[in-house]
Amino acid sequence: MSRASIILIFISVLINSTASLLLKKGASALTSGSLRDQAVQIGWWKAINPALNFYTVTGMVLLVVSFAMFLVILSKVPVSIAQPMLAMSYILITLGAFFFYGEPLSTQKLIGIAVIIVGIVILSNAGS
Repeated sequence: MSRASIILIFISVLINSTASLLLKKGASALTSGSLRDQAVQIGWWKAINPALNFYTVTGMVLLVVSFAMFLVILSKVPVSIAQPMLAMSYILITLGAFFFYGEPLSTQKLIGIAVIIVGIVILSNAGS
């Protein structure tokens, strides 16, 4: 795998992880009652309108950018290598949730992160 492909994968993972964290922040606008109940009472558009804020819109745009980048990556890297590399986003999202949203970082999550790292290393070396 070329250095450019590795850099592109890391950038794509970073963008995808940022998108997920932004979507989480934007979704916090939908905290009162269930969406279905609100939609019945006030209509669908008014029910989802609070979620269409800077964070969710930016998160959606970043997901599209990440998707486009992944298509470029797939044109250069075997899918059996490229797809597992995206598992790095699980690590970044878990750490981001801890630092930005105060979500717990348990021993089980840390073990899971270690397993993901080992898996990525094994798969990346299998392609050479």
